[in-house]
Amino acid sequence: ASLQFLAPYAGAALAEYFMYEGEPTLAIYDDLTKHAVAYRQISLLLRRPPGREAYPGDVFYLHSRLLERSANLSAEYGGGSLTALPIIETQEGDVSCYIPTNVISITDGQIFLSKDLFNSGIRPAIDVGLSVSRVGAAAQPRVIKPYGGALKRDLAQFVELDNFSKFSSQLDDVSKRLLERGSRLRQILLQDERSVKSTSSQLFNLQFWMRDWGYGRDLTHDWIKETETWFNVPKIQSKSNDKTTPLDPTRSLTPAEEVFFKDIAISVQKFLWRIPLANVNNLTDTLYQCKQLLDESLDCRHETKETSGTARFGLMLLILEELCDRDEKVLQDIMFSGRLEEESKITFIRSMELCF
Repeated sequence: ASLQFLAPYAGAALAEYFMYEGEPTLAIYDDLTKHAVAYRQISLLLRRPPGREAYPGDVFYLHSRLLERSANLSAEYGGGSLTALPIIETQEGDVSCYIPTNVISITDGQIFLSKDLFNSGIRPAIDVGLSVSRVGAAAQPRVIKPYGGALKRDLAQFVELDNFSKFSSQLDDVSKRLLERGSRLRQILLQDERSVKSTSSQLFNLQFWMRDWGYGRDLTHDWIKETETWFNVPKIQSKSNDKTTPLDPTRSLTPAEEVFFKDIAISVQKFLWRIPLANVNNLTDTLYQCKQLLDESLDCRHETKETSGTARFGLMLLILEELCDRDEKVLQDIMFSGRLEEESKITFIRSMELCF
């Protein structure tokens, strides 16, 4: 118990050394519940008067003096920083217990992870209703900021309506649309372990499936997982030789970026309408539709001599590359399947050469 009590303070002292050396440091305390239990054991052995839940009266000071060592130094003092990430274990998800409420009152917000959500396959299993940020939009990228509040509100409404629907046999059309919208939103936010999405890809996902344009509203949300790697905006830009600069999260979208994003959205919608979800693994059919859209994008660029087909072209190349990675024989199959016209094969071969 004595080592458990001293370990967080030793870790904070090490982090402070690097902070004063001008380095950004992060201290993760896993977890402060066990730290408080160890301090309670020591206090009871020393026969100190117990208080609420048998903890000593200064248990709040135990954690406040630890977490308040976090700081962001000015350039005059080296410019280092120390960020604390305390972890608390709750009993049966009860955040009103003594130690959780103490730590919540000290920190700038909390992310509450739900065991029920985790077991149901929602990962990261973040409970939107109990998770709070006192920093809020001040720490969000500017391009994502307009969606932050709306996303949380939509998710909270979905969770409430989803719980209610379990006890109701009939739902009106408005409720059904809200459930479908919330289901899509939850699917968008799913993330595999150690997977990272660029800000531009996150923004495009939100705009395509949920927000402004509504291109994906008539498509089943089962497509979201299948098309996740297709919405990699930086890759699309590189494959299409687009001259648009990488998205700057600190500013709003420029008109050129809006056009580029909408061009991708239109192309994805056309592509998904042509390929039934059940046939997405039929690579011959899928690549045939890719080739048709490639032809359209090439014709568009040739006729207009502008960038209106640029994003579409880069997107189709990205999809072709991913699908061909699934099966090395698919290129040969489609070339000799007889489904492509002779004059179309030249365009398709050139497209594949650009992929590899």
